[in-house]
Amino acid sequence: MKSSFLAGVSLGAVALATGAQAADLPARPVYKAPVAAPVWNWTGFYVGGTLGGAWSRSSASSTNYIDPGVDSNSAGVIGGLEAGYNWQMANWVLGVEADISFSSLNHTASGFFGTDTYQSRLDWLSTIRGRVGYAFDRWLVYGTGGGAFAELKDAYASPTFPFVAESSSTVGGWTAGGGIEYAVADHWTVKAEYLHVGFGNRSTTENMSGFGYAFAFKDRLDVARVGINYKF
Repeated sequence: MKSSFLAGVSLGAVALATGAQAADLPARPVYKAPVAAPVWNWTGFYVGGTLGGAWSRSSASSTNYIDPGVDSNSAGVIGGLEAGYNWQMANWVLGVEADISFSSLNHTASGFFGTDTYQSRLDWLSTIRGRVGYAFDRWLVYGTGGGAFAELKDAYASPTFPFVAESSSTVGGWTAGGGIEYAVADHWTVKAEYLHVGFGNRSTTENMSGFGYAFAFKDRLDVARVGINYKF
């Protein structure tokens, strides 16, 4: 009986000592899962500006003049303002964008016998386009296309006969291209974009020489530009 009592006392002492040691141990640290970085959302209205280069391929052709045709290729600077709106659905982004740009494109080429001249000039270019893109968080890859409008001037002049056949007007056409855009901050994005722009033939007949020479003018553009936008 005495042995059982002593054994019980010994076990109780051991249990108390073990509990005291456990109480002295530091508490186990609690680890929290890292907070995921917020995903960029492209939905919203934005405004911005663009700047880049433009390359024109223009031509003048005639069916009843001694010079059947001449080409005028030139390059210049183009820049302006843009505004648009995006809707994001999962990773897909649909948008609409409008812009207006002003250009330094103005080139003169030699025609018949080197004395005739053909001048082509682009004063301004405006586009209204749809955009379809796929977002990788802050990256957006997109295609774009729509209508284009421009103030174009084409003139073929001959000092020999003499006459000037010219067409200067606001004309409509089409545009298509694509680009990539990146969100650099909470409200700011930057982009690089390419557009091809085409316009239909424009015809005119001069009435100075008495021969009524008829000309058809055609203008095409390639635009490569960068832009910066503020998203509201």
